[in-house]
Amino acid sequence: MIAFLLLLQSSLSGTATVVDGDTLRLAGEPARIRLWGIDAPETSTAAGREASAFLQGVVIGETIQCTPEGHDRYGRIVARCRSRDGDLGQTLISQGYAEEWCRYSQGYYGGCGE
Repeated sequence: MIAFLLLLQSSLSGTATVVDGDTLRLAGEPARIRLWGIDAPETSTAAGREASAFLQGVVIGETIQCTPEGHDRYGRIVARCRSRDGDLGQTLISQGYAEEWCRYSQGYYGGCGE
């Protein structure tokens, strides 16, 4: 229910803390935010811990702007999020910390082929 109510908002913004390599929590928002269109390794792996640390470095001290796209089965808001330097999903993909999740992104980031 919380995620549904938050989806009524056109955007969310605030400082972020990292839950894992593709999930954030914005200050003042009760629901976690899953970055749209990407998949990062699980935090139980070394690559997942590296992705989380990289994302933390990107968002620290920044105001993050997120545009909700829906919600997932875990109650998280699925959103496209940006820092002043650009799209967080694209940044994670371009630096090798996440892959495009073609099932959902439909090639938005250019990594799905034809």
